[in-house]
Amino acid sequence: MLDADISKCFDRINHDVLLQKLGKTPYKRLIKQWLKSGVFDNNQFLDTVEGTPQEGVRTPLLANIA
Repeated sequence: MLDADISKCFDRINHDVLLQKLGKTPYKRLIKQWLKSGVFDNNQFLDTVEGTPQEGVRTPLLANIA
């Protein structure tokens, strides 16, 4: 078994490339919404232009697709 921590892996996933790899799945629209949903940091809303949400069950799936 290999256990590794890839620095900044989830922070740098390109949304457009990931969405292209999904093809014509009916879930593509939902996944795009997940990726573009933004984050709150110190009571300030920030757009997400790259990367995937972390600490969620979908993060490893999105990283594997990317």
